[in-house]
Amino acid sequence: MEDAATLWAKDPNSESDSLTNAAELVKEAVFGRLEEPLIVAPSFGSTQRKFSCGRCPVGDLSARASHQFSGGTVMEVVYPRCSGFDVHKCFVVVCLSVVEQGQRHKELRQFSTMTNEILALKEWLKASRCTHIAMESTGVYWKPIHHLLEASFEIVLVNAQHMKNVPGRKTDVKDAEWIADLLQHGLLKASFIPSKEQQAVRDLTRTRMRLLQERTRLINRIQKALEDANLKLASVGSSVMGVTGQAILRALVAGEDDPKSLSQLARGKLIRKEDQLQAALQGKLAAHHRVQLEELLQLIETLDHSIARFDREIAERLRWLDPLIERIDAVTGLARRSIARVVGRTRLGHEALPRCHSCRVLDRHLSGQP
Repeated sequence: MEDAATLWAKDPNSESDSLTNAAELVKEAVFGRLEEPLIVAPSFGSTQRKFSCGRCPVGDLSARASHQFSGGTVMEVVYPRCSGFDVHKCFVVVCLSVVEQGQRHKELRQFSTMTNEILALKEWLKASRCTHIAMESTGVYWKPIHHLLEASFEIVLVNAQHMKNVPGRKTDVKDAEWIADLLQHGLLKASFIPSKEQQAVRDLTRTRMRLLQERTRLINRIQKALEDANLKLASVGSSVMGVTGQAILRALVAGEDDPKSLSQLARGKLIRKEDQLQAALQGKLAAHHRVQLEELLQLIETLDHSIARFDREIAERLRWLDPLIERIDAVTGLARRSIARVVGRTRLGHEALPRCHSCRVLDRHLSGQP
């Protein structure tokens, strides 16, 4: 058998080829496992002939980074003129990053979130010929900035969790600079930003849902007051806010406390349970209980009017989607109110069906396709 020296003499490039092939395989494996590209810098030791990979901060064109990861490939600059926003409640930090002739220039500025300051920020970016902006979806603070700048720039809204998954960030790098670096090299995944009309529908449906939750909480308070007075209305009827329940509650607030008289207010199926209802209403309702019930009933009535107004407003704004809503309404278990919430959280219109997986599945179901 030939030794290693003999093999090297016959084919001096064999080891170099093997190492190069190994480097390509490792690089392919690394890029195949990650959603976002990563700078991989292969290096070969002069004596040990070992392959190694190193990570460098994405978008860092400094001489230090180039020296540390010599032999790697500098990532392509996708947006030569862009900026990253670090949005806070009272101020926003902006990093303008410009790449020209292989040189990067960064400029950091801080602006107030007042409208006049945001407009001044807009003029500065336009004068600098900035084309793209990236910012994190921080609560609701990004919304007014987006509304004022969306007509002049291409805005990329980023999920903060997605940014954390991109490797290479250093602790001393400011958020605005890091966002600008990632955007400049196309490493940010843009979140869906609904249109103004859809944002209005989304806000209305969410507010309506909160009002419904508040209404449920008030009903639970009524139930607690009844239990405190040992009135077992909920043990006989399915809901204390049904037709019979509301009639009995208003009679209690008015001062009526005779169980027989209260049981005669039964309506619907509860007429057959008049005896059970009379036994359930033999309690002791104190004066403060009546005050609680009166105020809670007034609050629930106010919420009912507000919820009805939201229903009318949502229906009016979704009227142009009635054909699509009617098709979805054919699915068992989906009411129009639930459909309105779904529409508010997904892309609107028939043109969204090819892009939305859930809409594609629903469309096949409605058309009878497998």
